[in-house]
Amino acid sequence: MRRQKYTRSKYDHCVYLRKLQDGSFIYLLLYVDDMLIASKSQQEIDKLKAQLNQEFEMKDLGEAKKILGMEISRDRRRGNSQLSPKTDEEREYMAKVPYANAVGSLMYAMVCTRPDISQAVGVVSRYMTLASCEMDSTQKTPVSWRSTLQSTVALSTTEAEYMAVAEAVKEAIWLNGLLEDLGVVQNHISLYCDSQSAIYLAKNQVYHSRTKHIDVRYHFVREIFEEGKILLQKIATTENPADMLTKVVTSIKFNHCLNLINILQV
Repeated sequence: MRRQKYTRSKYDHCVYLRKLQDGSFIYLLLYVDDMLIASKSQQEIDKLKAQLNQEFEMKDLGEAKKILGMEISRDRRRGNSQLSPKTDEEREYMAKVPYANAVGSLMYAMVCTRPDISQAVGVVSRYMTLASCEMDSTQKTPVSWRSTLQSTVALSTTEAEYMAVAEAVKEAIWLNGLLEDLGVVQNHISLYCDSQSAIYLAKNQVYHSRTKHIDVRYHFVREIFEEGKILLQKIATTENPADMLTKVVTSIKFNHCLNLINILQV
């Protein structure tokens, strides 16, 4: 790929890219023997396929339909895919799926495409004792999420939120670097937190005896915020879509959270 004047991303070594004369990019996403090619230019895509075919024995499967266990379905008019069972036969089949296998499959979906089921899957997976949707990929939809029990004990809600902010900052730094590699430059990143006290703690460099027990590694966020690359802002609890990932919410709040991230119930 380097001989063909492609650049390897510093933030994800599975991503190769090359800037075209018109200012657009062509991307190659490579994972072991699976690959995806994306570009506005079909001519450049065909050229890259020909170059790869000269170097390796490969099979062109045409338009992407599946990658790493995830199915890709396109509706170019609406830009979304329908994932729920629709016929009696499909519902009957789902009723016979073993519980443990079903939870495992849902966990995979939760990590890949379904942030809305994170809290529910997290609860049922603890005991090994859901709702369906379609995601509109043309709108502002989530590309990364995490819902997990904190491994570090926090002595207050403020500390717990502060630790979560630190984890979110690390992910934001990585995503921002990857986007810059892909040619998308952002002036800054907006990071939202619904705890005003955690925001004060993150922005306040003053030593305080009440926070001296917090692991020093979490305090790196203060330097990040001082640089101005990431802006930490308050978000109203009623407008925080992350609530559905971490706690039981009412159906009204759940649907509101789905609307905030453009996931449509079917």
